[in-house]
Order: sequence, then structure tokens, then C-alpha cells
Amino acid sequence: MAAAGLAPNLGLFCPPLGPACRAPEESGPIELEVLCEKLLFAALSRSYEIPRGSLAPEISQLFQLLLRNLQEGIEALRLLACMSSFRSCYGNSTFGRPWRHLRSLVKRASSALVSAAEGIFGAYGVPLNLVEIPRPAAEIGGLPEIFDGVETFYRAFEMAFDPIMGDVIPQVLERKSRLDRQSRSLRVYSPDFPPEAMGTQLWQRYPDTFAPACSSPGSVHQRGQAREGIFAYDMSGLRMAHRTVEEALDEIAKARIDLSFQLVNLGAMDGRCSGGPSTDPANCLLQGSTLFNRSWGGVVVEASPPAILFERFGGRSDIAVVPLPVFPENASAIFGYGVEAPAGSASLDLLKIDLDSFDCDIVATMLRIGPLAQNPPKLLYIDINPHIPPPFLYRTMSSSQSRIIPFQGSSLQCFLEASNAAFRLLHVELFNAVLVRRDLADIFPEIQGARAFDQWAAGYFCHPLARVLWHRERMVRWAGTDPRVWADERLTLAQRGESLLQTLGRVRLQTPTFEFSLTW
Repeated sequence: MAAAGLAPNLGLFCPPLGPACRAPEESGPIELEVLCEKLLFAALSRSYEIPRGSLAPEISQLFQLLLRNLQEGIEALRLLACMSSFRSCYGNSTFGRPWRHLRSLVKRASSALVSAAEGIFGAYGVPLNLVEIPRPAAEIGGLPEIFDGVETFYRAFEMAFDPIMGDVIPQVLERKSRLDRQSRSLRVYSPDFPPEAMGTQLWQRYPDTFAPACSSPGSVHQRGQAREGIFAYDMSGLRMAHRTVEEALDEIAKARIDLSFQLVNLGAMDGRCSGGPSTDPANCLLQGSTLFNRSWGGVVVEASPPAILFERFGGRSDIAVVPLPVFPENASAIFGYGVEAPAGSASLDLLKIDLDSFDCDIVATMLRIGPLAQNPPKLLYIDINPHIPPPFLYRTMSSSQSRIIPFQGSSLQCFLEASNAAFRLLHVELFNAVLVRRDLADIFPEIQGARAFDQWAAGYFCHPLARVLWHRERMVRWAGTDPRVWADERLTLAQRGESLLQTLGRVRLQTPTFEFSLTW
């Protein structure tokens, strides 16, 4: 086992590996961690607003460099803030190494940005000091000095990044109308400029400095540039780096597989089609697809539907709104509410499930009992517990009376096994997974030979906002474990499983009504 708090060779765990250690109730480090989360979210959100293809490769690469170094700096800050919260779990000497690493990251970020930006930004009259990130003056010392230095570093990044995104990019893009057409080497944008080379978009990944699982890009389909509608954004609000459900169905249709234009949405909420946390591709298809120039029909289920759900779909003869709770024993009966079950070659195009309970059991029963057992859908879109990677098969038990946000639901592995070997994982989309029927898997070359763990890492764990989105991982840390431990394959499967089992056991001690199952 590695030394307390450190994975083998690289990386920092907070809380450290070893016996559980609770953080004291202190607001200072937590507030700093929240600031880091907000800054990262703001930086990525603003950078992703830049129109695709509007930056020449050299400009795009410059901002990739900025974002990559910014992410490393913010993550180092977040870890220092976390260590401040859990300082009683570490020895005093443990603080020195990450602080030195942080200082080196700042120095490297500043020098690399200035070096990369000097020629391009100077040519457009953009002040170079906007891309020079100040370094904190505080030197290593006791905890107060370290904490002061962290705050200084955060403020420096905050002050430097806002002008970069607020001034530099607008200045560069503004010059597209006054561009000297003879200065081809410095061209930033023109309508006839070739689109960005694949991979030069500003998509980012969680820094592999802190997670070896993110050291390779993984097998992810690189989306085309033509479609930037609401389908193209994941539930974090950032652009997807993989196929959308709509695009996956388009690929299936191009392979001369007939679409039924029928779907089932278990957990439709208010029927909204939107980006961000309310992302629901089934609702979007029901409301109409510009790619197919038509809408889907099917069954919409919501246990306690708001009136607006009936307003959206109740007047349509091709959609049945079912206002009933769904359990494993009645899931296959939903086709008795006015919409015929698929028969023959007319399989459902999509089965989407987001019920926050029983989901894995419902998938298992629907694919074994009833009409979908003989005629499974082409795609599954399912809500997963993203924190627990393959091969850990985890689910909250059907009898559990407690919903604890970071631990509710079922792991990806649970759904892979529940699908009865009839499906392959297409990709993970943050807190959701898309599975494709096995006989259609050859349509998607990016999944050939792919490991489920690597697909999970590419879609969730290495998402640039995975550590901070809705503070879910902080809740896991507050249970005494850094969830990155479970994804570190330098540790044995037994070590990772033991950490996961101990964490779940601590949650059950605090909440006796919480019931779970975990195997691997």
C-alpha cells in the first residue's frame, strides 16, 4: 500500500488512503474549495461558448494550453483546500510536496502562456500581460501561510483569466472583419478558412497529473462540427465530445436499419427538452428532431406528472402519458396504455430510464419479460451512479428507504449485466450511459475492442467538471474517501473494492435504513 495520502508514484488522495478520518467543521477551506469549483466551471463554460471553427488552429491550441494549465492549477488548489479540511488525517510533512508541485505548476503555466502568446497576441495589439499569470508571493510555512498562498494564487488566476476570456478572445474575433488578407500566417478567422483539425477544439479532460486513467483520450467518437443544437450539450452545459442519441440513431438509419420512430421514456418529469441538468434526449425526440425533420411517438411515464406534461403530450394520439409509478413487476405492462408494443422488425428506437430507484432491476425485467424480451430496443439511455466504475456491480436495494445522493442508483456494471448480454456500451455521458443493441454495435467503430472502464473514464471520470459538478464528489470525500481511489488501476482491484466497501459501510452506520449490494 502507498504511503498515506499518496498513490504509487503520482497523485494525491484527499482524504488519504487508510483508516477513515473525518474532517472538522471549518468553513475556510470549504469556502476556498467552492471558489475553485466556481472558477473552473466559469472558465470552461465561457471558453466553450466560442463558436466551433471560429479560431485558427494556433489560437485554439493556445487556449487549450491556457485551459489545461488552469485546470491543473485549480485542481492543485482544490486538493490543498481539501487537505486543509482533513489536516488531522495527515502528518505535518505531507503538506510540503503538493505545495511545491503547485508552485511549479503556476510557474510552468505562466511561462508557457507567455511563450505561446507572444507572437500571435502581439500581432493584434493585445496586451501580453493579460496572459501572464502572477505567482503567489507566499512561501511554504505553516498552515496559515500555505492557506494565504493558496488564496493569493486563486485571486491571481481569477484576475488573469477574466480579462483573457473577456478581452482577448473578443479582440481577436473582432479583427476578423478588419483582417489583413495578406497576413495568412496570422489569420484567425475567415469564412473560407478550413475548419479546425480534429482534436483542436477546446474540449478538456481532467488533468492526468492527478489521475492516470485520464492519460489517454480513450475511444470516443469525435463529433462533426455541423450540429450545435440543444442535443449537442451534456447535462453540465458543455459540448459533448461524443455522438448524441439523435446522431447515433442517424448512424443506424444510414446503415439501412429501419427506425420505428417509437420510444419509451420512463421518468419524463415535465417533458422538457433542454440542455443542462434537465437533459432528456427522449423528450427532445418526442418534440421533434431537425435532423430527421419529424418527431417520435411512444409512451411517457411519470409517477406524479405536472400539468405541463399533459399539455405537451396529452393531445397527441401517438403518445400515451402514463401517470403511474414503475416497478420491476409492472414495467412491461406500460404498453397496455394505448400504444402498441413493438412487434416484428419494428423495435423501439430508444428506451430511456431515469427513475432514481429500481432502474437496474427494471432494465433486467423488461429485457427478460414482456415484449422487449423478444424485440429489444435499439438504444438504451440510462441514469447511472457515475462514481463507481466497472467492474464493481453496485446498486441500492429496492427496499432501501434512504436516498443518499452520491450513493443512490446503480453502477454502470449493474446495467451491463442486467442487459442480458444483448447490448454493448456506446459511451458514458456524465451521469448517463448509452447502450446499443449488440447486433448494431458494428455500426460504431469507436467501441470495437473498448473496455467499459475506459469508456466510463472518458465519459465521466475525465470530464473536466467531474470533480466539482454539483459537489457530489465532495459529499463522498466527506464520507472519508477520495472517490478517485476507485478509478486508480495502480491499486489492486481488492484495494479499490475494500475502499469502496468501507465507505458504503460508514454511510450505512450513519443511516441504518440505507441498503446496498456490492460485488466484483
